[in-house]
Formats: sequence, C-alpha cells, structure tokens
Amino acid sequence: MNYEEKITINVTERLYNRITDDIRVYGKLKNNGEPNINDFLNTVISNYFDEYSDSYSDMIGRIGQVIGENEKGSRRKAQEIVRLMNMPRDTGTKQKTNRHIAVKPTKYSFNEDRLEEIDRISAEYGLSFSEYFRNMLESYFEMPQYKRERIYYKDLCSTIETAIRKQRALRIRTQRSSIMVYPRYLVSSQEELFNYLLAEDPEGKCYTFRISRIISAAVVNREVCAYRPENDEYFRQALKSPQYSGVYDDHICVELTEQGKNMFRVIYFDRPVPVRTEGNLYWFSGSVMQIRNYFSRFGKDAVIIEPVYLRKQLCSYYEEALNAYRKD
Repeated sequence: MNYEEKITINVTERLYNRITDDIRVYGKLKNNGEPNINDFLNTVISNYFDEYSDSYSDMIGRIGQVIGENEKGSRRKAQEIVRLMNMPRDTGTKQKTNRHIAVKPTKYSFNEDRLEEIDRISAEYGLSFSEYFRNMLESYFEMPQYKRERIYYKDLCSTIETAIRKQRALRIRTQRSSIMVYPRYLVSSQEELFNYLLAEDPEGKCYTFRISRIISAAVVNREVCAYRPENDEYFRQALKSPQYSGVYDDHICVELTEQGKNMFRVIYFDRPVPVRTEGNLYWFSGSVMQIRNYFSRFGKDAVIIEPVYLRKQLCSYYEEALNAYRKD
C-alpha cells in the first residue's frame, strides 16, 4: 500500500449516514456544502488507528487463549470469530455494504510505519484494507458522541490537557476571535454529547468553548493565575451543564401537574436535577437557560413560580406562540 492508492471502504447505509451526520455536527464541509468525507476519515483513521489496532490484536489473543494455546489453528479460529463479530449488523435487519467510499490517504494520516503495519495486518489476519477500515469505523461509531469527539479532536484535546496539567495559559482561536485564556476544565455534557473547555481570561471573565468550535489552541509560556473565588459558582454550575453556561440562579421553583411529573420522569435530554421537591413544587439551582429550554415544552403542565423574571420570559414565549396560531 502507498500514498497513491485510494482505499475503497464498503459500508452499510446506516454507517454511511452516521459518518455524514458527524461531519455535519463538526461543520467539516466542502465549499459546496457537501460533507468532506475524505478529510474526516483521514483524521479518524489517523487518530484511532493505534488504539484500534492494539485492541484488535488483543482481542484475537484473548480469544485464542480461551480456545486453547496448544490447539492447532487456534489463532486462525480466533481471527475468524473476530471477523464474524465485526460483520455489518443492524438491529432486526441485516444490511448490505452497498455504499462505497473512496478514501485518498494523506501523509498526515499514514506515515511509513503505519503503512507497513497495515500491510502486516492485511497479510496476518486475512483482511482486505476495506474490511479492516470498515471494522475500525464500526468500532469508532459504537462509542458515545463525546468519546468520538475526543478522538477526532485528539491533538486539540491533548494541547488543552497539557495546558491544564502544567498550569499554563492557552491562545484560543475561533471563527469569531483569538483570545488568551486560563484553561480550568475539559468536560463533557451530562448527556455525553459534546466536550467543552471551561476557562477564564486574565481579567476574570469566564468562557465556555465547545471543542468542535475551536479552530486552534497553543500553549503559552505564562503561568495560570490563582482561581478567583467570585468565579467558583460559574464553574460549579458549568461543570454540571457546560452547554448552558451563562446566567445561573440558585432559587428556581417550578410547579408540576401530575402529567408534568410524568413528563419530567421520561424526558431525559437536558433534564435539570432538582435540589429538593415538596409535593408539586420542584426547586433547582442551575442554568436559567436550561430550565427555560427544558420546561418550555411542558406547556400548562409546568409553571415557573420563581424567579419572577423567568416566569415572565415563559409567559411571553407562550403569548407569542398563541398570537402566531391566532393569525388568519
């Protein structure tokens, strides 16, 4: 295998859709708005190759031990078991690998050592390049979103973690600006969807950056200042719901009907955690935006009691919706 060869990876429709969905989530599109599949897969293969290769070899070795080290052909049987485990599958139905993706390797994703490793794997395990990389992608997409994001942005996350560990400042560049900050935490959201950098600038202003929105980050040879006590509450709340950083309130009260309580139990996404309950009253301490977004779908089954400004915001929201529906 060499840099001039394109790899054709045969995947199921389901896997193809998951690939393009992630590309759109990360905003990795071509100038014409189409998903940049080649760039995305080169990055995933580069960042996940070593981890997957080690786990694949380890799995074959452990299965071989179960079969019996002295049994003739145990390694070959182990390889066949792993091959069957990695066959394309979907719940309830068997999907065909009817999508063909042509990937042009780059020198960034495939150095000489990696090319030799791919050739070795292909010969030893009896797998085509297409099979091996399809299995790698299947493994990658079995992970939750936030773990996939950590792998895709591996170099960026490593830079952030280094700055946090060494207590050094970061120069962050986004589409909107370039800013120097003191990194405090690299965290995922409660729903394990995305990763966020929590930081503050030298003047004490707090920031929350979604990892996929950071273009670049570089460690600056400047020591991080001590934590500011006035920012403790911001970071305490942001660690619970980093996607809702902003205005926080430690005294939010919501009255729920019986139907509202049922909805609260079953609607998990973005659900805030109550600090206490008393009958139909639920008290929260956290992001005002999260409370507003979550309970706005409850209609009459959730009424904001306090704070008054949030109650007025929800009242205006429903009034505007009602006026829109009343239009001829």
